[in-house]
Amino acid sequence: MGMVVAGLKQLRKKVGLRWRIAAFHRERNRMLVDLGQRTFSIYQKGELQHETLRNDCREIESLGQELEAMEYELINLQPGGASLTCFACGEIMGYGSRFCPQCGEKVTGSSVCSQCYKSLQKSNRFCPQCGTPVDKDEEAE
Repeated sequence: MGMVVAGLKQLRKKVGLRWRIAAFHRERNRMLVDLGQRTFSIYQKGELQHETLRNDCREIESLGQELEAMEYELINLQPGGASLTCFACGEIMGYGSRFCPQCGEKVTGSSVCSQCYKSLQKSNRFCPQCGTPVDKDEEAE
């Protein structure tokens, strides 16, 4: 009975993290769109100043760091290791997934480091977390 309760608690924690991750992705994307619209509007008025954008960029960066920490925590809860998170719906996908099994969104331009499971962008030649060279053949699959 105790193992069932422990399993349910872990499942609840995973589901909660998935919802939080999806919410953070949506909020971050909304903030990036707002930032782009404000930047363009300021540009059109001829009033673009770096300080105007710094606070927004810092807030977006902070959100990205929190999101990364939650994704890492979720990876550690997954049996069998690495996974990816769908940026559209927050679903956890197995490493190497090409499409989200929940919403069908195509996984593009990102993978995870084979050593530390940090999210990688398509342009990365080395992991920004641990410095491991990115295997381009594996990433292209």
